[in-house]
Amino acid sequence: MADFNDRRKHVRMLGPFDGSRPGLVDMPLDIYDLSVGGCFVNSIHQAPHRGQAFSIRIELPTGETLVAKGETLVISAGAKTLPAGAV
Repeated sequence: MADFNDRRKHVRMLGPFDGSRPGLVDMPLDIYDLSVGGCFVNSIHQAPHRGQAFSIRIELPTGETLVAKGETLVISAGAKTLPAGAV
């Protein structure tokens, strides 16, 4: 049986990274497992509905800010992930 990580197509940066979901009030996010194919987003706020598109802002260790659009793939107790190709 193959290791779970063997199926990853993109190099991942573990994080955590500070982030936010822009809106009337920016919602703080913790970003983990960041790659070109997606990321894991942890938030104390309610996640967008499955399939709902939204933007996130990610502060990288280099001081740069990445703004990405994606959609909710999985929701689990205040956490969500973006699908492949979303970032």
